[in-house]
Amino acid sequence: MGASNYWKDRVCKHILREGAAMGANAGCFASLHTADPGGTGASEVTGGTYGRQSVSGTGTFPTVVGDSVTNSAAAINFTLMPACTVTYVGFWDAVTTGNFLHGQSMTSKGVNAGDTFQFATSQLTIDYSGTRGYSSYLTIQLLKHLLLQATFGQPAANGVSLHTADPGETGASECTGGAGPYARQTPSFAALSAGTGAKLLNTVINYTGMPACTVNYIGIWDQIAAGGNFLVAQTVAALSKTVNAGDTFQIPGTGTGLTVTIS
Repeated sequence: MGASNYWKDRVCKHILREGAAMGANAGCFASLHTADPGGTGASEVTGGTYGRQSVSGTGTFPTVVGDSVTNSAAAINFTLMPACTVTYVGFWDAVTTGNFLHGQSMTSKGVNAGDTFQFATSQLTIDYSGTRGYSSYLTIQLLKHLLLQATFGQPAANGVSLHTADPGETGASECTGGAGPYARQTPSFAALSAGTGAKLLNTVINYTGMPACTVNYIGIWDQIAAGGNFLVAQTVAALSKTVNAGDTFQIPGTGTGLTVTIS
């Protein structure tokens, strides 16, 4: 569980510059679910006087500074609940209907009709660390955007980088040197297919005059020149390759080429 289909598509299009930038959400509201909400927000609690609770801004979750954020500023209360067992928590951009943004499992808890369900202070954590391949910069920007603490501006450009080892959350181990010399390249991606959170490279990228090295990872940045903000790391086993000094390293435009996926 994690980003919804809507949120994955929106983020992928935003960071890879397909269409307009994603504007600020109308709000951020926590929801309760009796089963896995999947990518659409299914199985939300109904009945009693249950309603989603606003967690926008910094009144509940403090200003995001890392890969996760906890409700250390305030408890979250859902009053006069129906009798049910809560197993997941979600986040939406509206107090009713709206767009589902994110969901995660939690310790199962049964409540009786009329009870208050509470996330006590510092009990609920939204965690974007781990397996997504997000950089620390992107994680912070997305969590702030989710919670309406700041609006994540669309990158002015994209640069595709090559790395000899896991770039981690900062873009480490990028190739350097060579006769070219090595430099990031501008990508062209096919339009996103709704609900996938993924964009496929549709034009060949060539890195000429490479240094002698083994390429194991590919990265996406918010600028072509050195520096900038690292966004996403991708592993593409079919592209892992040792190159000699002066060789051209190629990322195909189709088939075993590069697909950037937001999960």
